[in-house]
Amino acid sequence: MEPRNLARSFARIVETHKLRPIRVDDLRHTAASLLKKLGVAPRDAMEILGHSRISVTMEIYTHGRRESRENVLKRVTGLFE
Repeated sequence: MEPRNLARSFARIVETHKLRPIRVDDLRHTAASLLKKLGVAPRDAMEILGHSRISVTMEIYTHGRRESRENVLKRVTGLFE
């Protein structure tokens, strides 16, 4: 599918269903973050998202979660107790 046609079709779906305006690329970010949350291996996520390099997947498309950071910090604190 030609990218402009995909973007136009997606915009129509968003408008038809009265959704908050988002870009098609935002869906990729969301998908990457969900794959990370599900514990999908980075190499598998890279292939699912169609990236040529794993660094793209890890640095651009995945976003950390506050709960995850808090959990890690609690575990580190537990090392000193």
